[in-house]
Amino acid sequence: MLQSTKPSPDSLLPAPAAPDKAEPRLVFIDALRGIAALAVAAYHIERYGPLAGPASRIIEGPIENVIRYGWVGVEIFFVISGFVIAYSLRKAWMTPGYLGNYALRRSIRLDPPYWVTIVVALALHFFGPRLLNVPSPLDDSPTWPQVAWHFLYLQNVMGYDNVSVGLWTLCIEVQFYLLYAIGLGLAQRFSGLARWQQCGGGAALLACFAPLGLISLAVYHHESAFNAPALAWLAPFKSEACVLRYFWMFFLGMTVHWTLEGRWPKWILWAYLICMAARFGWYESRHVGSGITAFVRTRWTIEVAVAGIAGATIFAVGAVGRLATLGAQRWLQFLGKTSYSLYLIHYPVSHVVVNLWDQWGSQHAWHESPFYDWYALGGTIFALAAAIAAGYLLYILVERPSQRLAGRFRREINPKRERGTAR
Repeated sequence: MLQSTKPSPDSLLPAPAAPDKAEPRLVFIDALRGIAALAVAAYHIERYGPLAGPASRIIEGPIENVIRYGWVGVEIFFVISGFVIAYSLRKAWMTPGYLGNYALRRSIRLDPPYWVTIVVALALHFFGPRLLNVPSPLDDSPTWPQVAWHFLYLQNVMGYDNVSVGLWTLCIEVQFYLLYAIGLGLAQRFSGLARWQQCGGGAALLACFAPLGLISLAVYHHESAFNAPALAWLAPFKSEACVLRYFWMFFLGMTVHWTLEGRWPKWILWAYLICMAARFGWYESRHVGSGITAFVRTRWTIEVAVAGIAGATIFAVGAVGRLATLGAQRWLQFLGKTSYSLYLIHYPVSHVVVNLWDQWGSQHAWHESPFYDWYALGGTIFALAAAIAAGYLLYILVERPSQRLAGRFRREINPKRERGTAR
C-alpha cells in the first residue's frame, strides 16, 4: 500500500476546527489565486483593444514581458483547483447522495456570478454599439443554442465560442469536479472504509488518477507525436474542450495535497515533478504555414514550468505549516476573495473602458503624438482598476451571497450509515 510509514492525516495542514466551526482559510492559496487572477486580467487588458499598441510602447521590456505571460495564471488556477478540491473533500465518503449534494453546492457557489457575466457580455453585444458607441466584445452574433449551452457549461463541447474571454476554463473546472468525485468514490471503494479513515488508500488513488495525469502530461501540446491509428483513443486528451487535456495540472495539485496529508509518500510527488521537468525539456514543435514558406516553430512549454513551480511552492509552504498564515496581507486577501469574480467580469468591463478612453483621446490633436502612448497606458491602468472594482461589486452582490446559500446545503455523511460502504 502506498502511504507514509507514519500516517498523519492533515499533520502538515492547518488543524481542522471543531465540527461546529468553520475551518481556517488557507490564506496562502487565496493569495496565490488572487495573484493569478490579477495576472490574467492584466494580460487581457494590456494585449487587447485599441490601447494595447500605444501602451506597449511605453512599457516594452521586462514589464511588458511579465504582463505578456499573464495568461499562465490559468495554469496556476488549475493546480490550485486540484489542491483545493482534494483538501475540501478529504473527509468526505463519496456516495450517490453526497455526490448530488456536492454538485448542488458547487452549482449554487459558481453559477450566479457566471450567469451574471454572461448577461453582461450579451448586454454589451446588443446595447454597447447603440448606447455607448462601443464595439461588441463578441466576434459574431450569439445564437440561442450557444447561449443555452453556456448555462450548462457545455458550449465548447458543443462546438460554440464563448461569449466572454475566459469562460472556457469554467467548463473545464466543472468537468474536473465531476471527474474527481467519481474517481474519489472508486478509490474509496477499492481501499475500504477502515483503511481510508486511517489515511490509507494511496494505491487506489494512484491507480484511479495517475494514468490520466501522466498521459495528459505527455500528450499536452505534443498531439503530432501521438497520431498513430492505434492511439485514436487519445482524442479526448487532445481536445481543448475536455478536462483530460489539462488534467496533468489538476493532478499536480491533488498530488501535493495527498502528500501533505500523509496519504502518499513524498517520492510520488518528486517523481511526478521529475516527469514534468522532463516534459518541459521536450520541445513543443508546431508546423506553421504551408508550402515553401512553411517552417517548424519550437519552444519550451512554459505552462509546465509555471504549473510545476506553483505546485512545488504550495508543497513547500504546506510542509512548514504556513498555508493558513503566509500571504495574509490585506491586499492579497482582497484579491484572493474576489479572484473568481475578477476573473469573470474583467474583460467585459475593461472592454468598455478602453474603447471609451480611446474614443475621447482620438478626438484630440495629440492622438498620434507620443503623449497618446502615455494616455493609452493611463487608460490601461484605469481599466484594470475598474475591473478590480467591478470584481469586488460582483463578489459583494452575487458571489458572497451565493457562498452563504451554498453553505446552507452542506450535509455531513456518516459513512457507517451508508448501506454497502463499510467493509
